[in-house]
Amino acid sequence: MLDRRAALRIVPVLALAAGCGHPEQSVVGQYFNAANAKDEQTLSSFAVVGFDQKVDDWSITESRPEARVPAPLPELIKKVKDVEAQIAENKKAYSAYFNDHPVEVDEVRELLKKPDAKIPARLQKHAEQWQGFTQKEKDLKKAQAEAKGATDREKKTEALSVGEVSDLESLTGEMVTKVLGLRLTIDGQQKPYVMTLIKYQLQPSSTGQRLMSRWVVHSVKPGA
Repeated sequence: MLDRRAALRIVPVLALAAGCGHPEQSVVGQYFNAANAKDEQTLSSFAVVGFDQKVDDWSITESRPEARVPAPLPELIKKVKDVEAQIAENKKAYSAYFNDHPVEVDEVRELLKKPDAKIPARLQKHAEQWQGFTQKEKDLKKAQAEAKGATDREKKTEALSVGEVSDLESLTGEMVTKVLGLRLTIDGQQKPYVMTLIKYQLQPSSTGQRLMSRWVVHSVKPGA
């Protein structure tokens, strides 16, 4: 039989063993607790997605190695600026073309307002040129909207991870992704899910000191 002193030495070891597990457990627990309580304020403070089912129990079945890539925001901002430059260049090109062929372009524009209008042979070349400019402008503006949307979403996710900082766009560093396999008990049935966590390890170029960051729940999807 173990004496009292030996037992006391074992208790901390057992407590430590019981506490061992996945370091992301607290994030997962906080997420489903908030989702079950429909606590949108808490959820929105560290997650970009919600969960619309009540989870009676959950466990982490898999923790994949972290993946690291350069933080996407600088490249997204560059893409927005590149598309804006292309829009300006296209506008300059069609303005120059209009200045060189004002009569023909005006005729083409009026004809294009009519659904069944036919372009005469003498205006065919001008119509093709003008339609090329206008279609390119539509495509570029669509790309601009998509790039701005992606940039805004990335800013929101970064801010959830590192907090509200005034110079977010100037920060450089890495985006860390962690994928977890989950087993959720929903309506008495166990179902496999995959949760993706993201955090950012960023530093201002002025100080070089890494900012404190935390995991953000980026997605929760059914999966094997």
